[in-house]
Amino acid sequence: MDQLRDRAHTEFLDDQEFDDEGFSTPLHAIRLLARIEAIRPSNPTRNKWNLERVPVTMANSKPIETNDGDSGLLFVRIDRHPSGRLHIPKQAFLELVRSFRIDHYTLHMLRRESYGFAEFHRRKVAKDGTVTFYVGTMSAFIIWPHVNSTGWSRGFIVPCISDSIGGREDIFSRYAQNIKTHLELVPFPWFLRYIATVETVQWIDRTYENALHSLRRAERITGYGCWESWNPAPAEIHIEDLAEISKRVGFTAAALANVVRHIKIATQLIQIPRSGPAMDAEDVQEVHHALDIIRDQMSVRSTDTEYIQERARTQLQVVSYLG
Repeated sequence: MDQLRDRAHTEFLDDQEFDDEGFSTPLHAIRLLARIEAIRPSNPTRNKWNLERVPVTMANSKPIETNDGDSGLLFVRIDRHPSGRLHIPKQAFLELVRSFRIDHYTLHMLRRESYGFAEFHRRKVAKDGTVTFYVGTMSAFIIWPHVNSTGWSRGFIVPCISDSIGGREDIFSRYAQNIKTHLELVPFPWFLRYIATVETVQWIDRTYENALHSLRRAERITGYGCWESWNPAPAEIHIEDLAEISKRVGFTAAALANVVRHIKIATQLIQIPRSGPAMDAEDVQEVHHALDIIRDQMSVRSTDTEYIQERARTQLQVVSYLG
C-alpha cells in the first residue's frame, strides 16, 4: 500500500496545476475549538464552541496546537478552476497535506475526481489512531484526517464550480451552515462524513424535484405521459419545440442518472459505526435516528427515480416519433 501511496503522490505532483504566481488572496477556513467534555452524557452542560471563519496563509497553515482533551475542526476551502488547476500555491498546498497528515492516496482520487466515500488506515496503525477520509460528490471533494486521540479533524474542501443547484459560494455556505447546526458532533471521526451525508441527501432531493418538474413540462407540451394524460396534445408542435423538448428531457435523463449515483454514495456514507466511545450519547443517538430516516428515504427515492427515468425514456421516444 505504501508503494501505491508513493506512486499516487508522484503522479499527483506531475499532473496537478497550481496558482503559483500572482496568488495573494488568503484561503477561507472554518475553525472550531471546544473541549471534548462537551459531548459526554455525564456533563449535560455543553461548552460553547468557538466558530469562526479565518484566513489561512503559509504562516498559519500548520496545525493548531491544542491541549490534552481539546477537540476541534479546521476545514480549509480550496477553489479549483474548471481545468482542474487548484487556486493555491503548490508549496502552500503541500504544507497543508504534510501538516494535516493527509494520506497521499487521496490526492490521486482528488486529481481523478473520484466520486464516492473511502477511508484509509495505514498498515502500521499510528499510535494516535489517525485515519484519513475522502468524500467526492457533485457538490464537493473533501479530504480530512481525524486524530482519535485528540478528537481533531483537519482537512480541506474543494467545492465544485456548480452542482446544478448552486455555485461554489452556495456549496461552501451550505456546508458551513450544516457544520454550525451539528457542532456537538465535531469530536467524532465521522462528523464530516455525516455533514456530507446531509448535504448529499439535500442535493438528491433538489435535483430529483427539478428533474420531475422538467419532465412534467415536457409531457405537458407533447400531451403524452401519465401525468398529463388528461391534457390533449396540441394541434401542432413545431420542430423548434421538439428540439427544445429533446434537449430538456436529455438533460433530465442525465440528471436522474446522477441521482442514482448519489443515492449509492449516500448509502455508503450512512454506514456510520453504532458502537464505540460516547456512542451512547444522546446527540449520537439522534444522529443514528436521522440516518435510519435517511436510509428509508433513499430507498423510496431510488424507486421514484427508476419510475421517472422510464417516463424520460418514453418522452424521448415520443419526440422521435413526432419528429
